[in-house]
Amino acid sequence: MEGDYNITPDDTFQTALWHTSRRLTPQGTVGSANYLNMGFRHRIDAGTTIVATISDVLSRQGYHRVIDTPGLDDNYLRLQWGRIVYVGIVYGFGGPLSKKADELNYEQ
Repeated sequence: MEGDYNITPDDTFQTALWHTSRRLTPQGTVGSANYLNMGFRHRIDAGTTIVATISDVLSRQGYHRVIDTPGLDDNYLRLQWGRIVYVGIVYGFGGPLSKKADELNYEQ
């Protein structure tokens, strides 16, 4: 599930949430996972934007698998600790798109 909230015409707050449920496999189970990423975008002018993103806000990124068969028993757990913060400036080179690109007639 993703969502955008326009705070002002130049500022946007974004969220992205993913959930996978616990799954049963022929060999065992795979655990559930939850991921939440958040971001903020500020437009400076028509071609320049500042972007900041925080990944794994809930610190729940990981993978848990259990294998339980007559020939193999395994309990695998991988966790990724720590959040990552990205900050960047996006600059578009070139001029604005021409009016012709907005006025395409697909019925021709």
